Amino acid sequence: MGSIIIGDNNIQGRNIVIQNGTVIVDGKVIELPENEKIINIEAESIESLRVDFCASIMVRGDTGNVNVSQGKVSIGGTVKGDVRVSQGNVDCGTIEGNASVSMGNISSRR
Repeated sequence: MGSIIIGDNNIQGRNIVIQNGTVIVDGKVIELPENEKIINIEAESIESLRVDFCASIMVRGDTGNVNVSQGKVSIGGTVKGDVRVSQGNVDCGTIEGNASVSMGNISSRR
């Protein structure tokens, strides 16, 4: 289970969705402070990360599948699933699944 830090809020969860400016953790909508653009995820492991738009997200641990429509995502650990990027950049450790990008970059440290 991961700890998601948004502003002064610390939320526990395994599945994270950021859609239309709304953060959903394990199916629960999380209220964001106005103008919050950077989200830090302190997690040993999260099952999935799905983002439609973000300025910057940092995950310190491992993830399952990662889907980014637009934004920059840094993952300190391994992606234990697939990485899909429409417009943006993903920087991560090893990718155990498939990787695809339309416009942007995927950088994998092995």
